[in-house]
Amino acid sequence: MPLAYLIEEISNAGASFSFDKSKALFVWYSIPAEETITLKYKLTAEAGSIGNKTIDGTFSYLDGEERKSETIDPITFTVSEGTNSTNPTASVENNNSQNTPVSGIRTIEKNGDEYIVAVSITKGNQTGFSRLKENIPAGFTASKIEAAGGVYKFTNNIVKFLWTNIPADKSIINVSYRLTPTENAPQEFTITGYFSAEFLMVDDIPQSIDIPAVT
Repeated sequence: MPLAYLIEEISNAGASFSFDKSKALFVWYSIPAEETITLKYKLTAEAGSIGNKTIDGTFSYLDGEERKSETIDPITFTVSEGTNSTNPTASVENNNSQNTPVSGIRTIEKNGDEYIVAVSITKGNQTGFSRLKENIPAGFTASKIEAAGGVYKFTNNIVKFLWTNIPADKSIINVSYRLTPTENAPQEFTITGYFSAEFLMVDDIPQSIDIPAVT
């Protein structure tokens, strides 16, 4: 996405939309079944944004547990004098990046017949699409306590916290959920999981960090 533009969402095909640092993100938690999906948005040039501009992008998806990406063919257009524009606005890029190692820790606390699981992710001021995945043993249901602005899901013994744009102003993200035993719940169990994010990509290869297993 070229700099010096304002973007307005028009049609999102059921996606969650966000725009940050010249990137427009359309994220589906369950993508529509249609063979062709159409997205629409409007760009408004800021004053002084003249010349050739190029938009490119990628479409990323999960194939099983493997993340794959397809390149979207770039398009180039020209902004000239007389093009509708907004009033000049100041644009400041945050260069105070924190080289904070990304790490996570999990605690499990017994609360009567239930268990409270808390996960803390240390990630500095980094932002972007992020996901925490927790593997829950059979014999329990899980319910959200705190999602830190993310979307919570629990299906097939997997707890997920999803952020289209994880907060940059919080260097540590804290989430928690409650485990309630059902039939044949084990007396002793282990929870494993991992955290993945856009900012962990290396040479367009997705990376993740394991949250140390807790029994």
